[in-house]
Amino acid sequence: MIELLQTRKKELELQLGYLDNLKYSKLLCLLNSEINNLLCFYTKKQVNQMINEIFSLSISASYFYAYCSKNLY
Repeated sequence: MIELLQTRKKELELQLGYLDNLKYSKLLCLLNSEINNLLCFYTKKQVNQMINEIFSLSISASYFYAYCSKNLY
């Protein structure tokens, strides 16, 4: 399942050319379907850790939980 995020990261880098300047909210919107798929198998905490590790970010747990509660079904 981690390969899902790594593949999406490569796709976004090719499409956008950069990921460093994106705000967390925009990146999470772009990863919306992947997050939904991962939440079927992992907890929100684990998905947040995966995103932080793969994309080299530091999205706080509270911000990620708030995003999930507002934007995911």
